[in-house]
Amino acid sequence: MNKLTCSTLALFLTGSAALASDGEWSTIEQEVNALSSTLSSADQGATIFGRVRTYYTSQVDGVAAGVDSGGVSLKNARLGAKGKHGNYGYKLQAEFKSGTPALLDAYGTFGIGDQAKGTFGQFKSGVARASRISSGRMLFTNRNIIGSAFSKRTSGLMLGGELSQMGWEISIMNGEDGTTDELLFAGRLTASLMGSGPGKVEGAYGGTEDPSLSAAVAFVDDGDFGDAVVLEVNSGTNLWSFDVAVCDAGENGSGGSLGTEIAADSTPISVQGSYMLQPDKWELGVRFQDFDNAAAGADSTTRTDLSINNYIDGHSLKWMLNVQTDDEGANDESQVSLGLQVSF
Repeated sequence: MNKLTCSTLALFLTGSAALASDGEWSTIEQEVNALSSTLSSADQGATIFGRVRTYYTSQVDGVAAGVDSGGVSLKNARLGAKGKHGNYGYKLQAEFKSGTPALLDAYGTFGIGDQAKGTFGQFKSGVARASRISSGRMLFTNRNIIGSAFSKRTSGLMLGGELSQMGWEISIMNGEDGTTDELLFAGRLTASLMGSGPGKVEGAYGGTEDPSLSAAVAFVDDGDFGDAVVLEVNSGTNLWSFDVAVCDAGENGSGGSLGTEIAADSTPISVQGSYMLQPDKWELGVRFQDFDNAAAGADSTTRTDLSINNYIDGHSLKWMLNVQTDDEGANDESQVSLGLQVSF
């Protein structure tokens, strides 16, 4: 009703402008501009979004039984909604691939002045950049080990904001033991050293024409269930990208509520880069990881990924080819995945 009334008033003011004298025009123009600003900041209806991501995966064990296996798997089948209500926002997202809906995101946001925002509900603590990027905007079929370790959603409160070229976040969330004793504390500080910093995508697609360079440091502490510090450097344009991430895990590792466990007292590293073979159409990516998970007398696992993505309509419609090779000392494994992603 309010939108209908405002729209009618806007048409009335616009029509009246044609009959106004030169002296009245300035006043009428100011009223129209003020009304337009009010309309643009009014409540927005929900935006519905979703994604289907399907893989065919072939895996070869090169040392042990030597049995080839392959099959089709549904990686994502998601549906969600997000919107705004004045200075507040919300997001709901569920995963349906198992046949039973599983709640992923369920949170509200609220503004704190002009430079800060709060998030309250269920979401990711977002310690590592690789965990913050949507699975629908990744360059590789799977996150790196550091991103996987911090991708689990839990409930809590996060405050964050920007100041000049710096960004900050502080989170207090439920830990591994849920609503009982221990709490998860996390923080992240970013600095844009050149350009506008990396976007919310992995790789060069959607990047800026001018080079960007940023650095970040983050920490997480889940009491007896794990703690870690993450260091990152990101750079790129719309033609190439380069990312380095290092995690220094404590004596308890960084498992527990954080998701995929990183070995205790280890320092895994991920280095990756990409290049647009054809701008906005074909992108080649390479990633190397060292898990630093060696047991006594053994070698740690290293993993190399090679990806080729064909963007038909950006990340909304794309084909993905990924070749993954693991070196685990006595055992080597290679895996080839072909994926199709359709989203809206």
